Amino acid sequence: MLSLKRIRRSKNWLLMGSQSQFVEISDKLRQKKALWIAEAIDKALPKPTFNLTLIMKSNPAMTVNRLMAETGCTFIEARSAIDTAEGFI
Repeated sequence: MLSLKRIRRSKNWLLMGSQSQFVEISDKLRQKKALWIAEAIDKALPKPTFNLTLIMKSNPAMTVNRLMAETGCTFIEARSAIDTAEGFI
């Protein structure tokens, strides 16, 4: 259950719920152009983890830039995954 509570008498608010609810509310807020709230929610969510080498093996034509854009990894992580998938490491 998603709930929003004010913390005592302050200007601060507490939003409680499950991760899937946070993702859903973040998407809806982006559609309503409330980007600052959506970004605050996204910062609080755990970052997804990806097996970059597996992604590269399943799609060998993927570029470094596309891998970085889709997974949020760094340039060094992307290059390392490509080298591992191609058998250089």
